[in-house]
Amino acid sequence: MWLLTATFSIIIFYLNRLHLYMPGDDFMFLLKMPADGSMGTEGISSIDDFVESIKNIYLNCHYRILVHALIQFFLLLPSWVFDLVNTIIYFLVCYLLIPANLKKEFWLMYPTILAFIWIFHPDLGNAYFWTTGAFNYTWTLIPLLVYVKALVNVLDHDRGYQTLLIAAPFVASANENALISLFAISTIVLLKKYLNNHKINKSLLWTCLILLIGGIVMVFSPSATARLAREASRFESFDSRLIEFIKRSAYYLFCYLPVLLLLLFSRTKRIRLKASTIMLIAIAFLSILTMIVVPIFEMRSSVFGFFILTYACLDLVAENFKFRKILKNCSTFRWDKRKTLQLDNKKYGWKQLLL
Repeated sequence: MWLLTATFSIIIFYLNRLHLYMPGDDFMFLLKMPADGSMGTEGISSIDDFVESIKNIYLNCHYRILVHALIQFFLLLPSWVFDLVNTIIYFLVCYLLIPANLKKEFWLMYPTILAFIWIFHPDLGNAYFWTTGAFNYTWTLIPLLVYVKALVNVLDHDRGYQTLLIAAPFVASANENALISLFAISTIVLLKKYLNNHKINKSLLWTCLILLIGGIVMVFSPSATARLAREASRFESFDSRLIEFIKRSAYYLFCYLPVLLLLLFSRTKRIRLKASTIMLIAIAFLSILTMIVVPIFEMRSSVFGFFILTYACLDLVAENFKFRKILKNCSTFRWDKRKTLQLDNKKYGWKQLLL
């Protein structure tokens, strides 16, 4: 398993090193953004240039200050630095998908998840290999998955509140659909805990407030208003935009179907849904539903829901995981089949056996 993982990492790093072209966003963030939000013509040569560029990005392009600051910083470095870190990020995101109950089966499960994400990822090209896409749709998965796993712990075991509070500022800087869906579900969990215990959990309350502030900054940022004004003209009416949203959502849900294959790793045919499982499914579907407000639902924005459902399925089978049993049964079946054929051959001969 060590050898397979090492070989896979070398392949991914090599693919990261293949620079066939530089997408427009990468070229834009490579330069200092002017105050009017147009394409820059000057490079970033000082800290003042860097700060001014980030400010102009917030005012004209996007509210994700932290993410775009990282993009501009890494684009100033040699390209191999990003390629190396991006390779590590892929392995780290896959590691975060492993539930705590599956850590004993780590070296059997980890290569499986690496391959599964590689094969069934909805938009690997735009959400991982593209530099700007990697920061927005893959790197941000780290705090998002940490937050989601902590939320599962809160619901199932009444612990993980501090992790939620630490991850909340980073979640507040993530994608719009992830932020809105996690804020909504976290608020519901806060109310549920209050009804059960008749007191408000302060850590969870502060977590929700941080996410709310992030949402307010997102909605009322100048860049959000500017982008909606620029992109709203893509459709003639709301009805045509709604039809396009429904078609895209149906296709993305179809792309989510391979996560059901992970349920085959369960020992039992009947899998019991937990409260946290329903919560994870709600987060994934809510992350899709919130995209109805944007001019167009890009496929890379569906990546968050795919990873949440992947974790949900893995968490479901964690208590009844049977990867080793599958391998054992396959080898036993081969041996028993061969042994049966030998016995039948001795007793009846090949002619009778074939007849």
